[in-house]
Amino acid sequence: MSSPPEVVIVATGLHCNVRLGGHSRSVSLKRASLTALIMGCLSTASGSDIRTVGQTKVDLQPIHDWKAAGGSKTNEAKGRGERPLSHWKDITVLEYVKSLGNPVVVVKLEGGETQTIMLKNCPATLVANLIHRPPLDQRLKAAKIITQKVKANYLDRSEKAEASARAARGATWDSPLGIAQTQDSQVAKDAYEDLARAEKNETAITEEFETLSKAIESMNKILAMYTGQSYATFPIWDTGITSR
Repeated sequence: MSSPPEVVIVATGLHCNVRLGGHSRSVSLKRASLTALIMGCLSTASGSDIRTVGQTKVDLQPIHDWKAAGGSKTNEAKGRGERPLSHWKDITVLEYVKSLGNPVVVVKLEGGETQTIMLKNCPATLVANLIHRPPLDQRLKAAKIITQKVKANYLDRSEKAEASARAARGATWDSPLGIAQTQDSQVAKDAYEDLARAEKNETAITEEFETLSKAIESMNKILAMYTGQSYATFPIWDTGITSR
């Protein structure tokens, strides 16, 4: 890991100017302690992504910087070399399988290969969302089937009501044809209300499923390293513990 850049502090009266690399900040000494000022400049000048695997800490920020600079094609063209920390890979977590002390998940590795792995330190929120998605998907499928059945019933009842209306033209309301028309019309109305409720329920579940899927997509692309170990035939990967 490279050493931190030099911090230069120039004080003038009640103000001081702090320069760190290409960044500078002028702050009143009455409003901020010197320590807070330096830490603020450090956080502005450079980021970090510190992970702990076992007893080893590693800063993955060089990977993020390399990507931000344009990735492999741009960096190689500019002579910046290959991606740093090449044993850390981008993986996309697709599906939760089970837990064996650590989550067993289906992932897409760099290059597009799909593999089932054990993933240590997988974010808890991601695991929870992946667990919740299959039953929600089943609810959505069931809701669509119900909507189809209710719609078919409504169309059938609506046709019968229209046929009764045509047959009852000119008949009095209390005649057999008039009574049949009234009854069929009410049945058709009830069927329509059933359809409206079914469609509303399907829409609500669809929105919930789409929201959950977007949440998963926003967090399922992560950096992890293969540990060289396996458990119950599953290769063990580790995202590391993120320093707070």
